[in-house]
This record gives sequence, structure tokens and C-alpha cells, in this order.
Amino acid sequence: MFCVVSGRTGAQVIGIEKFNRKISLVDTTFDSAVKFKFKSLSFFQNNEYFSNYAKGYTLPGYWVEPTVTISTGDFWQLETGARLSRMFGKDSLTDKEWLFRATCKVSDNLLFVFGSLNETPNHGMPDALYDSERWLTGPAEKGLQILYNNPIVDVDVWINWEKYIVDNSPFQEEFTAGFTVLNHILKGNNCGLTVDLPLYLIAKHRGGQIDNSQAPLESIVVPSAGLALQYPLGNNTLALNSQQMLMALRSELPSIPFKSGNASYTWLTLYTKYISASAGYYMADKFYSPRGKRLLQSVPYKGESGDFTRSLADVHLNYFRDFAPGCRFNIGFQGYYDTKINLFDYSYGFLLRLNLSKRLIKL
Repeated sequence: MFCVVSGRTGAQVIGIEKFNRKISLVDTTFDSAVKFKFKSLSFFQNNEYFSNYAKGYTLPGYWVEPTVTISTGDFWQLETGARLSRMFGKDSLTDKEWLFRATCKVSDNLLFVFGSLNETPNHGMPDALYDSERWLTGPAEKGLQILYNNPIVDVDVWINWEKYIVDNSPFQEEFTAGFTVLNHILKGNNCGLTVDLPLYLIAKHRGGQIDNSQAPLESIVVPSAGLALQYPLGNNTLALNSQQMLMALRSELPSIPFKSGNASYTWLTLYTKYISASAGYYMADKFYSPRGKRLLQSVPYKGESGDFTRSLADVHLNYFRDFAPGCRFNIGFQGYYDTKINLFDYSYGFLLRLNLSKRLIKL
């Protein structure tokens, strides 16, 4: 099995950082067979946000992905199927899309993925960079992905093409690209300490030369570097993480009121067999990530006023349980206290994830 980059990186939709360690594995056995795979995610998340930077809403729904995979050797695998999404309260499907994925196994450590990407929630990035909530409701990512891992480093490089244009299209082309690199500096020395250096980058571009849109070109790049420490406490684990983030925007007519900024997030997490609890502190000055969690950005919600500096203390409590192979349940609570205006925002919810596979024919 090949591990997609994940781990304790700060993804915060109901504790996905713990949730995705068992579901973010890519099957690279390529064992000359036809397989039926079924993935689904049922979710309920209620966001009680009252600040000038984000407003509250509720997400009740599910998506399902039935697919068929075929492989006749050690080097490639084809997978096709569909993703069907529905939000409760709507009379019809919210979204339906065809999925196709071609995976080339270049070596035991290197995969190329074309078409529908192998997604972990927000590619293991902190929510300030890439909101893991998009995993619940967003369309499947499509483009190109390179996955690499060895005992020293795990890498996920990807591009998600979101809008394609032809001559005289009334809109611009759009794509988002990024990478996650986890450098394993120290893996369990004599005292059990583990040290990782996570590096992230996410970039979004709007542009094109053959469209009819009058909007200007715009590119936003958000790099991040950090430190992750893990220390065993009996059967539990204590983790300390810190991320420093920058942003730079290039446009003749920017869509936000600043062109550069920074943010930092430091948090401490205790992991037990079924529970994780964390507390952290987030600061931002003129910071914006185009795929980041709205509550953590420096841009006020449309029509609202507010300055461009943020100061938030947060807590996250999560319960997670595997009821059977390929079946995981999560329930969690997140709280955010804005120290500048003495305001408390919070959210809570649950996830039920299925990831099943059955061999139909051996070739």
C-alpha cells in the first residue's frame, strides 16, 4: 500500500487529521484483477459563526462513489465510476459527475495519477491554507498528481483544473495547484521523539488569452513551513505543531484589498485510542488563501467591515471509532475565540466513512 500524504497536519473538519490516517491509502497491489470499490461519506456539520469574517450554516448530506478498477500488470491501474452527492432538504441530487483515474506505478515509491485525483481531505494541509470542509461538498478534483514516499519524505504534488475555456468563453480559466512535503527528520529515537518538517504550497490562477471575460489576470501563491513534534505518553501521543504561512498576490485589479500578508498557527494535541483533544493559537495579518477556511482569513465577509489582523484561540475535541474494516465514525466539536472582539464561534458534527473493495475477477 502506498500512503498518500496525511497525518497530524491541522485538518479540522471533525478531526479529519486522525480520520484520514487509515483511509488515505492508495491500493498499488495491481494484482491483475477487476475490482468493485465503494466509497461513501455521510456528514452533518453545523457551523455557528457570528463574526464579520464568516457566517454560520449547516451541511447535512452525503456522497457515494461506486467504481470499477482493472489492472493487468504491476505498472498501471484504471478506475472508472461516478460520484453522486446530495444535501438533505433538496429534492434531487446536488451534483453528479463521472470519475476516471489512470494510475501509473513508476516504482515502489512513485505514482503518477491522471484524471480524478487521489484525494485526502485538503491534501493534509492546515485549514487556513485549504479548508477540509471542501472534501464534504466540493466536486472531485481532476488533473494530474504525483505521489512519492520513502522513509525520509512523503510528497503529494497536484494540479486541479477547475474551469476550462475555448475561444470566446465568457469566463476565465481557473486552476489550483499545490504540494505537501513531509520531511521526516527524526523517527522515534531512544526516547520515542519524532520530528517532521512539513512544507506546503497552494496557488490559484485565473486567466487565459482566448476568453471574452474582462476580468484581469490574478495569481495567488501561499507557501508555508513548519515543525511537527510527536512524543509517546504510554499508549497515547502528545503532538506539538507550528506553521508559518505567507501569501502573495499578483493582479492589476486585485479581488482582495491587499497583496501580501502572513499568518501563524501553533497547536498542541493529545491523541488517545479513540479521542483527540487540541488547543491552539492562530494569528494573521493581511492573510488570504483562496481555498482556506473562511473563518481564518483576513478578508471580511461580503458587506461586513473589519480590519485585516486576526487573533484566535481554538479548541478541538474529537471521538473516532472503527466499527469494521473500511468503516469509520467521527464526532467532534471545534471552538474559536476571537481575542480582539471577545467573540466565540463554534461548530460540531459527525462523519461516517465507508471504503470497501471486492475482487470480482482474477485476470
